[in-house]
Parts: sequence; C-alpha cells; structure tokens
Amino acid sequence: MPLSEHEQRILAELEDSLVRQDPEFAERVRSETVYRHAGRYCKWAAVGFVAGVAVLVGFYSESLILGFIGVAMMERVKQLKHDYLFGSVHAILGAADALGEPLAALLGDPAYYRRFGFELSSVYQITPPVPHWQPHFQVRVLSAYHPRLRGPFTYPEPFDRT
Repeated sequence: MPLSEHEQRILAELEDSLVRQDPEFAERVRSETVYRHAGRYCKWAAVGFVAGVAVLVGFYSESLILGFIGVAMMERVKQLKHDYLFGSVHAILGAADALGEPLAALLGDPAYYRRFGFELSSVYQITPPVPHWQPHFQVRVLSAYHPRLRGPFTYPEPFDRT
C-alpha cells in the first residue's frame, strides 16, 4: 500500500532533519539495509558465543578465572541481543508516532513489554479482535492518541486478511 501525500511529506521532513543533524549517519542509513545490519549482528553474535564457549571449555579445567571469562563473553552476547531488540522496538514506535498513528498494539507478555510503555488494552477500554487474547493484548498510546479511541480493535486491512 503506497504512502499518502501527507505520509510522504512527513517522511521527507524526517529525512531532511536527519541529514542536517547528522549527515554521516544519514548516509550510513541510506546505504545499509535492515537485512545486512541484522546479518552482521547475527554473525558477530555467533562468533562471540562460540568464542565464549571455546574459552569456557578450553580453560575452565585449568583456570577458574578464564572459565568465568568465557561465561562473561556469552553473557555479553545475550546483552547485545537485548540492546538490539530494545532499539528496534523504540525505532518502530518512533516511526509510528511520526506517521501520526494514535497507538501501537501487540500480543505478548505484559511483563516484558511493560519496559516499552505498553499496557493492557483494557486500561484504555480497547478490546482485542479475539476475546481470549485479553490477558496478553497490549497497547502503547502515542502522541496522536485521543481517549475517544476505545472499543474493539481492528487491524489495518492488509494485516486483517485471514
């Protein structure tokens, strides 16, 4: 589905602002695809994990300290994964907010998504498309949200095809 003129204008304004604020970063964003970035991240995560296991297995019997260094290396890979996911969720929410969306909705563990500002949809009197989703259906209100938005949630047409 193509962007509306309003959405294209907002996107152009965001791009112009980014180019003015940080031209080097803007060029890197233009030249890098999501798949290339994710692929590079996965490769380095795998290398870090394998190196951590190698240090753990190779040196644990000889030196307790080196064994713990291996564990620390694997733990750091886990933290990098968390940081990557955290940044991705915030980027998606920022884009939705910039496009004037009133809220973002998802189905997931409330304890996990609370860190991103999501709350159970019932707080805003929004009901999920499938009633038994209620304990896990969450929303994050954005700048364009208005309290009159309540009732049954419906997905945009491209996502509602089943």
